[in-house]
Amino acid sequence: MVSEFGAFIDPISDKIFVVTTLLMLVATDRIEGSYVLAVVVILVREFIVSGIREYLGSDGIKVPVTKLAKWKTALQMLALGVLIIAPHIPLGFFLGLSLLIGAAILTAVTGWGYMKVGLEHIKNF
Repeated sequence: MVSEFGAFIDPISDKIFVVTTLLMLVATDRIEGSYVLAVVVILVREFIVSGIREYLGSDGIKVPVTKLAKWKTALQMLALGVLIIAPHIPLGFFLGLSLLIGAAILTAVTGWGYMKVGLEHIKNF
């Protein structure tokens, strides 16, 4: 079942979960050093894409979620889950941080795709 409210709140709740968990993992040093750059990439992309959607939405232009962006979200959440339980599983941090890097790469790729769409619409105004 799909509702307008669900379509609105689902991506917001995903972003709140991902951003909050990333910040807590950094605060507790489960993500540290150069891996924090992956967190920055993810956070910046989320703000930029949300801004593009908000800007274009005021003109009635919808920016649909791509399949690759859904994979990005799934990979982010998998990485976060592994990093949460990392101290309790063999190679947990290695696996979690590797997944986080993969998620950051997909995040950058999908963010660039959304930026291109947004810039095309902005040029047409």
